[in-house]
Amino acid sequence: MAASRKQSVKVAFCAPPGEDLEPLRALAKARGWSDSGSLYQPEQWRELVRDAKRRKFTTVCASVGGLHWLAEVVPVPKPARPQPEPRSEVATEPVPAIYAVVAERTRELTGDERAASTEAIAQSLLRDGLATGSLADIKKTVRQALLSTGAFCVTNSETNEEPLWRPWKATSTSEAHPSGGRLIQTQVLSSTGVPCTVSMLTKPLTPELLREVVDMLDATVARKKETPQGTAAEPPSVPSKTTTVTDPSSSRKGRP
Repeated sequence: MAASRKQSVKVAFCAPPGEDLEPLRALAKARGWSDSGSLYQPEQWRELVRDAKRRKFTTVCASVGGLHWLAEVVPVPKPARPQPEPRSEVATEPVPAIYAVVAERTRELTGDERAASTEAIAQSLLRDGLATGSLADIKKTVRQALLSTGAFCVTNSETNEEPLWRPWKATSTSEAHPSGGRLIQTQVLSSTGVPCTVSMLTKPLTPELLREVVDMLDATVARKKETPQGTAAEPPSVPSKTTTVTDPSSSRKGRP
């Protein structure tokens, strides 16, 4: 391995004009180094560095100030790029298998636009051996399962009776508004399974609003130019929208 190391060393020589190079060549030969054929004078430092970067030689034998210098040419290692910190994954709990059983049984009991109470669903599961435990515990599981699916809603939220469930799907409508904008109404489910209507009024695209949007974009571009790299700029304010939420359960006196 030492022999291959010697053969791989290529030497460049550097000495003032007229100086005898034999002592330098003798130093290189004694170490088993090979002559690269490159010869420089002290004032040719730039050329020496340029050829060293091109890996024309791996070592420099120089005579400067009455001293012989042997210098190995080693490239400066590039700094390692910072590695992004691994994102911690949020642990998610698996969905209990009984939830799918509850949803399937509820679909069977609520076909043909019928509604089924929490107790009726729980009793059906208990009767067919699809769930075990007390009726109260099974009713609690039924409620949790149906709320988690987002596919069923409570139909009698304004009464104190046993909650009745039926299939549900989100709907959205859009219609013209007297102000010139559009009124968008979307039906969503509350955390208790009660359908709620979310209304959003959009502004008409008037010259004033268009000018406001253009000014907002100009401000964003200017902020990006002024913000140093690595610093997040605050987002500009978005044109206001009117949002109202209507929850039929707000007038309820009892729990579903």
